Amino acid sequence: FLSCLGQAQIGTLSEFGGFAAFTSLSRAFDYYDGVGDVAAAVGITAYKMHINYGLGPVEKALELVPPDSHDAGRLLARSITALRPEYERAQEAATGALFIARRHQDPELEMYTLVAAACIDISYCGFGLCVDRNSQAIRLARHLEQPFDEAHALFDISRALSALGDLDEAARHAENMLAVADLSGNRHWRAFAR
Repeated sequence: FLSCLGQAQIGTLSEFGGFAAFTSLSRAFDYYDGVGDVAAAVGITAYKMHINYGLGPVEKALELVPPDSHDAGRLLARSITALRPEYERAQEAATGALFIARRHQDPELEMYTLVAAACIDISYCGFGLCVDRNSQAIRLARHLEQPFDEAHALFDISRALSALGDLDEAARHAENMLAVADLSGNRHWRAFAR
């Protein structure tokens, strides 16, 4: 029940819905962890939960899976943005997730990881690294249908290029974001694209 409730709360995400969804999914994770259903516990954390409200579930889930497994890669990737205050740990999570994504030939995980890592880069004025990672993510996006992550990449790369003084290229990426943001159906990215 709690897992379904958390998913519904994500689907109807409002300004305060993120924390409510995190709470429901955290309780579902605790239940599955408590009864020994590792697959369900990891599935909630790696694929459904917005980790920005706390690292507890992802850290617990990482203890349940082999360190180089595909699930570990998903969990590491999900932890990157929550680790924003700890730059070195965020970079370690990104490096680990990218290694696993490439080893498992998972371009969706690779793209997600690149976008999350680039978001951290821009927070620390690593504009060149942000452009590099988001450029890689945008190239991957040509073969994937991940408009949410692509919109995020286009948004951050346009900001980084502006900071680097390349206003024409920044404007081109910002313009591309308009169509992608509409495809994403996400209110957050649609608002930023306008």
